[in-house]
Amino acid sequence: MKLLIVAVDEPIYLNPYIGGVIDECGAEIAGVAVYRPVRRKWTAARLRRSLSFALLAALVFSPINLARIISYRLGAWFGWRPSRSLAAICAQRGIPCTTLATVNAPSFAAEIRTLGVDVLLHQTPEILHGEVLRAPRLGVINRHLSLLPAYRGAWPVFWQFMAGEQRLGVTVHLVDEGVDTGAVLAQAVVERQPQDTIARAHERLFSHAVAVTREALARLERGVPQRTASFSAGAYYRTPSPSDVVGFMLGRRRAPVSVKT
Repeated sequence: MKLLIVAVDEPIYLNPYIGGVIDECGAEIAGVAVYRPVRRKWTAARLRRSLSFALLAALVFSPINLARIISYRLGAWFGWRPSRSLAAICAQRGIPCTTLATVNAPSFAAEIRTLGVDVLLHQTPEILHGEVLRAPRLGVINRHLSLLPAYRGAWPVFWQFMAGEQRLGVTVHLVDEGVDTGAVLAQAVVERQPQDTIARAHERLFSHAVAVTREALARLERGVPQRTASFSAGAYYRTPSPSDVVGFMLGRRRAPVSVKT
């Protein structure tokens, strides 16, 4: 099986996961594309979103890892290539590594076909549509940190903590034109522990992610029928607002508000 990976360059959880997929899933790696979208102009909406991301980072990463993220970003700003970067991971393994502004580019779909890719592993926030979904022979897959169909959409671990969920999980599913609505290939249940913070939960969830991805790829290669799930409720969860995150930090737990799609 020939696998192409497109991902955000995030050194704490995502890059080690990508390295694990490369090393442990038994696929021929056609390459890794690092997602770097074109910078947009600052607007009020973008400022609110950036504030949300900064507050969420304080929850998703431990203090030590948050310091590592900051030093990592500063290093990238000055042109250094840290050892935990996707470029370095690829260089260590002799795998081609490129950058990509949008996964939906027609040229990227054409490249997938030219390379004869069987599966595209998609790990960016971009919603896919059109030709890129049809370009790989077996399809596009995504790793999601919930037990789909529950908690589709953005920042699922935050919303599960907000709702007081005790049963977390990892899902790898096929990607279709919807938002986390494709057929489920493999899942692992991860029970929440009393000492779990959101950061600790991410560590525990990602510790299962490579094995779930390996199972999903094996099922695709064998042609095992996918497990379809009911998405009749049509709900997904948006990026938390700054007030959502501050409220959580202050202990104001509430049922998350889903968005109809």
